[in-house]
Amino acid sequence: QMASFRPTAHYATRALEAPFGVQDLTSDIAIRQWATLAASDPERGLAKLQNTLEQATPAECARMPFGARQALVEELRRLAWPTATFHEAALCLALLAQSDDDRPSLKASDVFIRLFSIWLSGTAVPFDERLEAIDWLVTRGRVVFLRFAVRALTQSVKHDPCRMHVDEPTDATREPEWRPANDQEELACVHVALQRLREIAAAAPADLQADLLEATRYGAMRLRHSATRSIVADLFLTIRRALPSAQETLRGQVAELLDRETRLWQELEPMDLAPIESLHAELEDPSLLGRIRQWVGSFPWDVARQPDLNPLARELLDTPDGLLQVLPWLTSGEATGAWRLGECLAALDPQGNLE
Repeated sequence: QMASFRPTAHYATRALEAPFGVQDLTSDIAIRQWATLAASDPERGLAKLQNTLEQATPAECARMPFGARQALVEELRRLAWPTATFHEAALCLALLAQSDDDRPSLKASDVFIRLFSIWLSGTAVPFDERLEAIDWLVTRGRVVFLRFAVRALTQSVKHDPCRMHVDEPTDATREPEWRPANDQEELACVHVALQRLREIAAAAPADLQADLLEATRYGAMRLRHSATRSIVADLFLTIRRALPSAQETLRGQVAELLDRETRLWQELEPMDLAPIESLHAELEDPSLLGRIRQWVGSFPWDVARQPDLNPLARELLDTPDGLLQVLPWLTSGEATGAWRLGECLAALDPQGNLE
């Protein structure tokens, strides 16, 4: 608990008019006092905190005492529940998350991201209204904010209905937690999240590649559903255009989905498989390096599933310059089937002419 008492609204309003600057972020007493007063006048308290966090640098926020930081994150998590204070509380969490560290704790970034779950989000605010906070981050254009936006939207795309292990407030007058009324409303939320991800991906800097590929890793499963297949495919292709170096990873994600569907699940009709196979074909790189990355980069342990590398080996023997081009990658550790390719080269070149 922030304190053993709740001040009156009149006292809190007067107290919150006092200056609260960047220097107060390093004061355990000042932060805990803010949290206690904000409980009585949350809108004024959040406005003051947001203004202070916007002025502070991540380094200044990082000097915040650990216990006070935990208390602040917990209070912001509580204030993100009501409709009236969600937006400001979410932005304060995002601003504070810039200075998260690796210590086991209740992190501002984790709390912020969880607010964008479709189920068990910890807020009464409808999903489409929550996206105003995402738009605020995107318009700032900073990589750290774009990263939070992508991770939050990825949380929306996941089917991950679980809640952080934090005791929930038990106020009987509290607004009910928002949840989709039916499957159609849930799909609409996922669709909107995928659209936002596509918009971010269209102009994504290279620093966002890992986060966007994490989003597509979860989004790939949505290719199995006709309602979201088109927007997911568009997201994959948008990322490929903006970040060409992500192409093979994107192709691999679709290939893995196709492999599991054809070998294990066997639930989709041919008409549903066709557009996924078409997307996979579009993501393939026809160049020699592209084909080697595809067939040698993700080499299955199961011998029965291993591809025939003899055609690639023959092509490398016929074009020695091509082998020189791909040799750095073949020896990088990413080529899990490099040994098998070497065996094929040796079998096709018993005289050792390649040397």
